[in-house]
Amino acid sequence: MATESTQTEAAESTNGKGEARIEELIRQGVPREEIDPVYAVSDVEAQQIAAEELAQARRLEDELIAELPPADQEEFRQVQRELAALGYEVHAVAKWWGFEIHLNAEAAKLAADITEYIGKMVALIPAVAPFKPLIKLYCKLKAAWIKAVGESYGCKLVSPWIAPGMLIPISLAPRADTSLWWTVFEEGQGWSEDTRFPAHASESNPALAELGGELYCVHRGGGSDVNLWQAVYNPDTGWGTDTPFTRHASDQGPALAAFNNGLYLLHKGNAGDVNLWMTRRPGPNAAWTPDERLPRNATSVGPALAVFGDRLYCVHRGSGNDANLWWTSIDRNSGAWPGDTAIPGVEVPPEWWTGELRVSGGSRSK
Repeated sequence: MATESTQTEAAESTNGKGEARIEELIRQGVPREEIDPVYAVSDVEAQQIAAEELAQARRLEDELIAELPPADQEEFRQVQRELAALGYEVHAVAKWWGFEIHLNAEAAKLAADITEYIGKMVALIPAVAPFKPLIKLYCKLKAAWIKAVGESYGCKLVSPWIAPGMLIPISLAPRADTSLWWTVFEEGQGWSEDTRFPAHASESNPALAELGGELYCVHRGGGSDVNLWQAVYNPDTGWGTDTPFTRHASDQGPALAAFNNGLYLLHKGNAGDVNLWMTRRPGPNAAWTPDERLPRNATSVGPALAVFGDRLYCVHRGSGNDANLWWTSIDRNSGAWPGDTAIPGVEVPPEWWTGELRVSGGSRSK
C-alpha cells in the first residue's frame, strides 16, 4: 500500500503543475512559460480555431500534392491514409518566408515517435526535402517542448528558410502570454506568420531599429522585470539571445531610432520616475552609454521616436493628469534636447497612447 509521501512523489512526477515535473520539463528544453499555459479564448473557441488551422493546412498541402506526378501523388496520399488511421495529422506548408509543419494534438504528443512520417510529409516541399534528416532529429530533440505546446490543441513547427532547424512550436490556439513575437514584411507578399521568440518576454511594446545591417530589438522584461533588454538580428544567423542592459529600467515600452550613425534609445523611468531618459549606441561596434536624464521632459507612458530631415523627434504624453501630447527634437550637431512644446488641440488619455510616431510623405503624424 502506497504511503502518503510516495503518493505525493508520484503526483509530482506526473502532474504538470508539480515542481518536480516542471523542473524535469525545463531540463528537457521546455521554456517555463510553455508549462500550464493560459489561453486567450474558451476551450470551445480554441478547439474551433485549431480545427480551422488544420483544415487550412490540409487544403494547402493537398494543392501541393495535386501538382505532383500521379505516382508521387499516390505515395503522399498513402502516408496521409496511414496517419489518419492512427489518428494523426501532419501537414507541411510552404510560405515565402519559410515553412510550417502542422500537427494535431495526437501527433504533437508523440512527435518523437512519428518522425518518419514527419520526414515523409516535409519531403513534399522541394526546398525542405534536403533538410529531412535535420528536421527528424530536431523533432526528437524538441519532443517535450512540442508536446507541452501542442498536447491540448495541436501546434505548428515554424522555421524561416535561413534556419530550417529552428522549428519553434506554436499552439494552434491563441495564447494569453507576454512572449515577444516577430514577423517579416516583404513587398508584394505582405506580412509573414508570427514566430515566437524562444526566450524573450515583455510586459510592454518593443522598439525596433536598423544599424549596420542588423536589426536591434529593445524591450522591457516580462512580468515584474522592469529591466530593458536587447536582441540583435543578423541576416546570416537570425536572432541572438536576449541581453539585459546593465543599468537601464522602465515600467513602460521604450522608443528606438537610428540617427547620426548610431542608435538612440529613449524611455520613461521606472515606477514613479516620470522623467525621460536617453542612452546611445554611437556605432555598430560601440557600447550603450549610461542613461542621461532629459532635464525638461516628463511622461507617464512610453515615448515615440522618428527621424525627419536632419533631426530626431520625440513625441510623448505628459505626466500625471497632463493629457497633452508634447514634442521635442535633437539636432545632429548640438546633441542637446530642448524643452517640450505642446501639440495644440491634442489630448490623449494614457490608455489610448500607443507610443507610435510615423513619418510619411514629408509630414509628421502620430
